[in-house]
Amino acid sequence: MRASTRSRKRVEQREVLVPLLEAIFRTAPVADWLARLERAGVPAGKIKSVGEALESEHLRARGAIVTVNHPTAGRMRMVGPPIRLHGTPAEARDARATAR
Repeated sequence: MRASTRSRKRVEQREVLVPLLEAIFRTAPVADWLARLERAGVPAGKIKSVGEALESEHLRARGAIVTVNHPTAGRMRMVGPPIRLHGTPAEARDARATAR
């Protein structure tokens, strides 16, 4: 079966596949699954929560965590722009959006 056919079939079966995988992955801690997947040669990584991302040494070292001013919440940390261009760098200026 060609890769594009396998990918299409996964998408078509997503409603069935995702709950099955979620149930399986709940049977062991994330660290165990990551170790198993690494041993099997499957590239994988933990999806971090926003809080975990803000505490990430890697992101801090890369300057990806920025502090911005929110009009009502004051100073707050957030993950900055993911793309960095030499001539026209992206910049997080403020945090105007609020949760509803």
